[in-house]
Amino acid sequence: MNYGGDTIISRPTRASGRILLALGLATVLVKKYEIDTSQLTLLNIPIAESQVVGITWVVLVLQMVVHSANWMGDFLSLGRWNSALKDKGVETLWDGGGKMKGRIEFLFELLEHADVSREKEFGETIEQVLKELRAIRRSMWLFDLYAIFYVVFINYLLPVALAVCALILLYNG
Repeated sequence: MNYGGDTIISRPTRASGRILLALGLATVLVKKYEIDTSQLTLLNIPIAESQVVGITWVVLVLQMVVHSANWMGDFLSLGRWNSALKDKGVETLWDGGGKMKGRIEFLFELLEHADVSREKEFGETIEQVLKELRAIRRSMWLFDLYAIFYVVFINYLLPVALAVCALILLYNG
């Protein structure tokens, strides 16, 4: 997902999230379906089940720390973009001639060229501008809602919650 031409979630955050999801899901499935891990080997060296649990525990915890640090950096960067928008206005969000920038420029041109001396025509222009602004607000609200879902749930809560479930299963296990 992009925001202002930049990706919201960086590559390191996506990678650490995928690792958490994969390892967490594998651990949950192994525990849920009671898969026998006593015969595991690494480079033809047998690994005891207690070692598998210990290694998995350590990797999950370390990966949660790494993912949390990566995600927090991305989240703070997103906040900086938002504060820059408040200071600099629309141009910083829709640079490069995007659709939203075009819609806003159209509205400004419409208002600049409106003939104030003709009340009826000016009133119709104002109504058209208000209608377009309501549509922009609605689309931005949906975008903001999805962005929160994508950033907070998909890229943080889901991987971390799955890892926590895996840790609980390992601990009780």
